[in-house]
Amino acid sequence: MKLRTVVMATSLLTLPVAARAAEDLPGPGKRLKLMHIQVSGETRAALKKAVARFEAATGAAVNAEAVKNDMFKQKLDVTLGSSDPPDVFHTWGGGRLAAYVKENLVQPLPGDLPTEGISPRALNLCRVGGALYAVPVDFSIVTFWYRKSVLEKHGVQMPKTADELIEACVKLCEAGVTPIALGNKGHWPGAFYFDYVLVRYGGGPEYIKKSVKAGQPARTEATEAARAFIARLARVDAFSEGFNQLDYDDSRATFFSGEAAMTLMGSWLLSYARSDAKADTLMPDLDIGPFPAMGQGHDAEVLGGTNAAYAVAARSRHKALAIKLVEYLTDAEAAKDWAAAGRMTARRVQRPEGERLLDKAYALLESAPRVQQYFDQALGPALSEKHKPHTQRAFAVDPPRRWVRFVVGGVAVLALLIVVAALRSAFRSGEGTAG
Repeated sequence: MKLRTVVMATSLLTLPVAARAAEDLPGPGKRLKLMHIQVSGETRAALKKAVARFEAATGAAVNAEAVKNDMFKQKLDVTLGSSDPPDVFHTWGGGRLAAYVKENLVQPLPGDLPTEGISPRALNLCRVGGALYAVPVDFSIVTFWYRKSVLEKHGVQMPKTADELIEACVKLCEAGVTPIALGNKGHWPGAFYFDYVLVRYGGGPEYIKKSVKAGQPARTEATEAARAFIARLARVDAFSEGFNQLDYDDSRATFFSGEAAMTLMGSWLLSYARSDAKADTLMPDLDIGPFPAMGQGHDAEVLGGTNAAYAVAARSRHKALAIKLVEYLTDAEAAKDWAAAGRMTARRVQRPEGERLLDKAYALLESAPRVQQYFDQALGPALSEKHKPHTQRAFAVDPPRRWVRFVVGGVAVLALLIVVAALRSAFRSGEGTAG
């Protein structure tokens, strides 16, 4: 069911958000619903601690529901427009949040909400028309991740340019190693490659503007460059075999096991690595670096966004309490717990010592002249669902799979042996005739 359909079906019950009066704060006996995507052990634990502090302080109870990323978006589209929405919900901000605001489904947050210390870049992704509608606790970026031992074993350096990445993939393939772990069943992991080339070409704003105007993904010089680069990667067999049938969990397992040398993923991968069964040996072997340079003048820019922000439903029956819950979910103590879980935080807090990967990610973010929000969030719900499969089509290149190369090579050798045998036979036959 589409968001607009849900909204129209209940439009007669909807009052303008500004006209709704907030209720009193006392919470004993009241129950709030929280819908989020923190299915990972460490970040889920951090969220639970914030909820527990809120419950202890207010006496209210919170029913928290964790839903996986892809299912979350579909479920939220339906429940947010219903008569029983979650009081507080996870959001990435950007165009998707703006679409909900346009339909009067999100409560504007008060101007005195404590946001000191939160990155202005992160807060701006949570504003619509200048008003704040969500508060971020996480602010992540996408980087290339490497298994140092795999690269060293095969004499491959961390690629700094697009050409070096292609060369590294060719060398790893020849050694029988999967260069890049990718599970593109959900489309968004593959979209990172498409999105990053747009960033490197400075084509993000143009792509968004033209796509919104046309109501569908636009074709620009930068999008053509993205398609061409992805095709180059596919043709050298850079990605996991059957990557379009694999999901993100599959690719993460492939990378963590050392079967693949690299992966392009958000900084949240660190929290998964920390909780992996072999974290003691995995963590020292990981490194990160920027998406390869393309020499177009935008090589320091990064792709990223607010990977966890919290908003209040306009139809919440407990708005004031819900706003208070948002405060607890995003305050300094919550941010410290997220940092301890290996996540980049929107609020500046003391980070755990020795977190070299987290420090490198922050250095990339802080030196970036511009942060481009992931396009599937920047574009809004309708265009987002067109953008992701649109990017997937760029991968529709028949790569020379390893087993195909093996078979072809075997056939070539066999053919050569047959020719040699035939020549020998002919030579011996000729000798006999001459005698």
